[in-house]
Amino acid sequence: MTDPAIIASNLGAAPISSPTSRLVEDVVAALAAEISRDLDVAEMPDKPGDYDLGERPGAVLVHYRGSKYQKGRPSQPRELTFDIHLRLRGQAGRFGFTHMIDAVADCLQDRQFQGSTGFQLESDGLVQEHGGLWDYVVSFTTTMPRAARRQPDWRPY
Repeated sequence: MTDPAIIASNLGAAPISSPTSRLVEDVVAALAAEISRDLDVAEMPDKPGDYDLGERPGAVLVHYRGSKYQKGRPSQPRELTFDIHLRLRGQAGRFGFTHMIDAVADCLQDRQFQGSTGFQLESDGLVQEHGGLWDYVVSFTTTMPRAARRQPDWRPY
């Protein structure tokens, strides 16, 4: 059994920052600044199925899907893929997916964050519809350098 004091100290700890986590935070901030305040703009929750819109007409959720790395170089460029999920109650109107796909694309396309290249549209499309809640995804790619940390040389002289 885990010690409750350890759990409590972990919950109160400052989040660990990394280039990838800072990039996700920047994408969320850019979307929040440009997308209607009527929508919730946030990082994809740990349990997406439990996400509750409440009374809002929809949400814009940022999900870092992963990276592909170029091999054979000490500084490996990496291509990162981001999925912007649009959880919306309708297809038409101000908060419909046709309008919101364009709003997300206008906000992020060719935008640079944290030393990345401009975000490039990869695809968009329907993920699912369940009980009148539509889930669309707009996918973007960008590249960033990924340099290996230098390790000290512990070999004897």
